[in-house]
Amino acid sequence: MKTAPASKFTIHPALASVPTLPDLIAGIEGKRRVAREHCERLEALRENWGGILASIKGAGVIEPVKVIEGTLEVVDGRHRILAAQAAKVAVPYVEVPEVTAEAIIVESVAGRRHWTKSMLAYLAATNHPTPPEGRPAKNSAKSAEFLSAADLGARYGVSARMVEAARELVGKFSKSKRLREKWEPQIWLGLSLGGIKAGMEGDRSTGGRERRPSSFDSAQRAVRSLGSRLGAFGDWTEEHRDLFVAEFGEMARELPPEAVTAIRAAIDATWE
Repeated sequence: MKTAPASKFTIHPALASVPTLPDLIAGIEGKRRVAREHCERLEALRENWGGILASIKGAGVIEPVKVIEGTLEVVDGRHRILAAQAAKVAVPYVEVPEVTAEAIIVESVAGRRHWTKSMLAYLAATNHPTPPEGRPAKNSAKSAEFLSAADLGARYGVSARMVEAARELVGKFSKSKRLREKWEPQIWLGLSLGGIKAGMEGDRSTGGRERRPSSFDSAQRAVRSLGSRLGAFGDWTEEHRDLFVAEFGEMARELPPEAVTAIRAAIDATWE
C-alpha cells in the first residue's frame, strides 16, 4: 500500500468549494447570534469531527484515501487527511482514473449524515453550472457535454427542480461576490435552497439591510408602553410600588446578561 505525508495531498477541484467539518464548526462558532437549529447542528458536527480525530489519533488512517492516478489529488478522504495532519501520521492511498472522480465524490458525500439534498444539488450545480448564453455547453467537471437538470439530478440523487434552483443561485453568485459571501455559507450550514432564495428576496425588499426580528418590535412596543405608564409612578401607593419593583426584579433576573449590561449602561448614561 502506498503512503504519503498528509501535507503532500491536494483536493480535487470538484470538492474545493465545499467546506470541511472544521470549516463548518468555525463558521457557526464565529457567529454573534446562533439560531437553535445551528446550535444543534454544531453539536452534531463536533461529534462527527471529534470521532474522526480520535480514531485516527488512536489507530492511524486505516481506510486509504482515493486520489487521481499519477497525482495526490484527493477525491475521497479530505477529513482523513486533515485528521492525519493533526495526528502527524502518514496516509495510505489508492489511485483511481480521472473519469471516475465525480462518481466517487457523489457516492462519498451522498451518504454523509450532515449532507442535505440542497447541498447535493448545489454541489451538482457548481460542478455543472448553466453555461452563459452564446458559449459552448461545457462544464467544470471536465465532461465534454452539458448535462440537463434531469440528468444531473439523477446523477446526484436530487430532483431536476432542485438542480435548476441551485443553478440559478450559482449564476447569481457568479455575478455578485457580496451575495456569494453572504449566502453560500448558509447552504453548507443546512439552509435550504428555498430558504436562501427567500432570504435574498427579503434582502431586496429591505434594501440589503438586516430585517428586524418580530421579537424586537414586540420588545420595543413593551418598553414604550412601560415608559408611558411609569409616568404615574409617583401617584401609586407604596404597596403598589413595592409590588411593581418586586415583579420587575423577577423579570430582570430572567434577562440575558448582555441585555442587563446594555440596559444598565443606558440608565447610567441617562442619569449621570
